[in-house]
Amino acid sequence: MRRGYIGQANNREQAYKTLLLHETDSFHTELPDLLDSLKPNDEIIIEDITDLNVSMRKLVAEISHLRGQNIIIQVINYFTLELDTYLDVIESAIEMEQEWLAIRTKEGLERAKEKGNVVGRPKLTNEKIKEIKYWYGQKLSLRSISEKADVSLGTVHKYVSHFKEEKKLSDS
Repeated sequence: MRRGYIGQANNREQAYKTLLLHETDSFHTELPDLLDSLKPNDEIIIEDITDLNVSMRKLVAEISHLRGQNIIIQVINYFTLELDTYLDVIESAIEMEQEWLAIRTKEGLERAKEKGNVVGRPKLTNEKIKEIKYWYGQKLSLRSISEKADVSLGTVHKYVSHFKEEKKLSDS
């Protein structure tokens, strides 16, 4: 089945006429509805790739997913590149951006350390650790300990694991 998608097109009437020329069997204006209605070997016809109105990362993932389900995607108005080439370029740009972000983050953390700023999570005080240990000894639930000690549940899990390890070592 050939399904037309008319998204956030500036000129919906023109998009509708264009899709009629491409002999679509149905029209969709909501992307989730379109995606839910697809079956293997269906064809999606989109006037313009920007009508999808999703991030580049989501676009690449969604098209790859659809292709894995044997769904054909035809974009009428887009660059002179083939869709596969276009997606490869976008994927490369996304990977490069991720690498640059990681580098900039590491550099920023290094600069902060050099200036004497403390980076990362703050350490718990010995008093707070003793409080967690006390409540744990009182057989309270981990959630109750978290609330009473005013720390996250993950922090309680972390220190309770330490307490259990210490107990194992001291028992042996």
